[in-house]
Amino acid sequence: MQEKLESGDSNLFDVANDAGYKITKKDAKGFLAEMQRITKEDKSDMPPLVVLIMAYLNMLFPDIEDKGSS
Repeated sequence: MQEKLESGDSNLFDVANDAGYKITKKDAKGFLAEMQRITKEDKSDMPPLVVLIMAYLNMLFPDIEDKGSS
């Protein structure tokens, strides 16, 4: 895996699975969909890292967003 990382011939899915995380394509698609949703709704031009963190937290705790808007 180190050779692939150094050559740029790897993808995030392979890196995560090689590190011991069991990520399915469904999980990855859900994460990307959440990132796209946050990016479209964002009017404050959040930095990309903040969008990634928020998408991850929204996937882990989906009920928090519902409680915050009521």
